[in-house]
Amino acid sequence: MLQDVVIGLFYTSGTAQDVAHRLRFEGVPEPDIEVRQLRASDPLPPTMATSAAGYRSDAFWGGIILKKFGERIGDGETAVCVHSQSADETRIAVGTMRQYQPIGIELVTPAEEADFLREAQATPASAAPPRR
Repeated sequence: MLQDVVIGLFYTSGTAQDVAHRLRFEGVPEPDIEVRQLRASDPLPPTMATSAAGYRSDAFWGGIILKKFGERIGDGETAVCVHSQSADETRIAVGTMRQYQPIGIELVTPAEEADFLREAQATPASAAPPRR
């Protein structure tokens, strides 16, 4: 059962990859860890131009991350997300991320995640705010 989503934002992708490797070493299962580099100024990739709706409706990355870290995303920061399955996994994720001097760490509860997903599904892609 999903406990929380722990999101850590790091200045470099190298640091984020180090965090992900350390989390695996600490026993966090591979499928529970996700790493993605964020670029506030990236244009829409040409290969996705015909499916812009799918690009903007990525509820987790386009909604939760922007709401939690919007002002702290510049160009090239990398997020590490751990979809923890227990309170112990949440504790390990937060403790491990803190060792790597993150820009910030946020917890998203299952209820909060459900609200974001519901909000994203209710918002048509054409009404979604443009990427910065």
